[in-house]
Amino acid sequence: MKLRAHHLLCIRNFNGKGYNPKFIENFYDAINSLNKEPIEIITSVDIICNKCPFNKEGICKRKKDSEKKSKQLDISVINKAGIKTSRLYAYQELQKLTENLHTKNICNDCEWKTYCE
Repeated sequence: MKLRAHHLLCIRNFNGKGYNPKFIENFYDAINSLNKEPIEIITSVDIICNKCPFNKEGICKRKKDSEKKSKQLDISVINKAGIKTSRLYAYQELQKLTENLHTKNICNDCEWKTYCE
C-alpha cells in the first residue's frame, strides 16, 4: 500500500469527516487495510487520495498550492520521524516512528487541523 507521509497523522485523528461520502468510505477502507499489507511511504497522491474530488490526474488541485503544501507536510513528517521512503513498513512500525509527532507542530496550514486538536 502506498501512503502519503502526512496521512499517518490524519489517520490517527480521522473521525468520519471528508469531502464527500465516497472519499469518507475510501478513507475507512484505507484505515482497515493498514495492518493487512506492507506500507510504502510516499510524497504524492496515495490510497486515501484515490477518491478525493480534487485529485486530478495524480495531483492535488484543491487550491493552487495544495500539492506543494502537501509535499511539504510529507517531507516534514518523513524528516521528523526518520522514515525512509525506499522501504516497506508494517503499520505498527510507522505508528511507533510517528507517535511523538503532533499536528500542532506540523499541520499549521491544514484545513482539517481543527478536527485534530
